[in-house]
Amino acid sequence: MFNFTDEQKMIQTTVRNFVQKELIPIENEVLKNEREGKPGLSKEKLKRTSIKGKRNGFLGY
Repeated sequence: MFNFTDEQKMIQTTVRNFVQKELIPIENEVLKNEREGKPGLSKEKLKRTSIKGKRNGFLGY
């Protein structure tokens, strides 16, 4: 049987919280925009979301 290490559990929790707090709330907007042939997010909202992801250690640039 496979078990996560404590560090892996922490990463899992961090990712889950980020998705629930930051991504799920904008999902319908993104899907609607894409159906209409528009960018999923405005440049400003994409930048804000990217910054939040970077602060959580999800982006390496």
